[in-house]
Parts: sequence; C-alpha cells; structure tokens
Amino acid sequence: MDCWLVSPCSCPDYANSCKHIAGVYYRLASQLDRDPFLRFELRGLPRKQLQQALSATPLGKALASLADDRSAPIEAAESFYTCHTAAPVTGDHRSFWHGAKRLPGEIDPATPPAVPAILVKKGREFPPFWHRHTAFVAVIEKLYLPRARE
Repeated sequence: MDCWLVSPCSCPDYANSCKHIAGVYYRLASQLDRDPFLRFELRGLPRKQLQQALSATPLGKALASLADDRSAPIEAAESFYTCHTAAPVTGDHRSFWHGAKRLPGEIDPATPPAVPAILVKKGREFPPFWHRHTAFVAVIEKLYLPRARE
C-alpha cells in the first residue's frame, strides 16, 4: 500500500487522512508548486545532478544553447492577465454572419474507415462489462452493420 493512503497520526480523528496529514500534504503541494525540482530531491536526486544529466541529452544541449544567461533582461508586466483589446470593425454585420464565400453545393461522400469499429475492437471480444457467451464485437457489428451480416 502506498504511503499516502495510510498515514499514521496520533490524533483521535478517525478519518484517514486526518486534518494534520492533510495539512502536511497541502504544505508539500505548495512547496512543489514553488519548486518542481523538489520532487527529484525528495527522491534522492540532487538538482545539480539532474541538470547535468538533462544537459547531456541532445535536446538539453539544444535548449542550453538557446537559454543563454546573457539573454534579454526581464521586463515587468502591468498585469498577470491578458487585457482584451477590441478589434476595429471592418465591413458590416450582415457580411460577417453570411460570409463572403458560399459553401459548396455538393460535398463528396465520406469514405468508409479502413478498419470499421476500431474503438470497439480495441476493447477485446469480451470486455469486463460483457457477461454473455457471444462476443461483444459480433453483437455490435450486427447492430451497426446489418447489411454486412446478411
């Protein structure tokens, strides 16, 4: 059983996890939000060692060349959120809703899939919810492809 499912606490609260263990979890979550590398450090992998291992990979080398410390200075933003700016209105509302381009008069028929009912077939012949002696795929094919069985 995982450690976070049964957490020992000496308080008389019968619930698991009690308010004390929940407080520890919330505190740990806030620390992980501030520093995601803390997860690796708690597992025994120091930050420097992780950064060295990541920078040794091809992607790490490419990103290291892009993330040079001498890049542009950080500029303060006025707001954390994007402010809406209204776009200038061009044309009239009728042309906006009716569109300038007409839809095609005829649409090509859809081509049948290469493997029909692929999602159903991925669920195996006898999925866990199916308690009959006939295969689930066979029953579904009879329902959805009646001409193919006749």
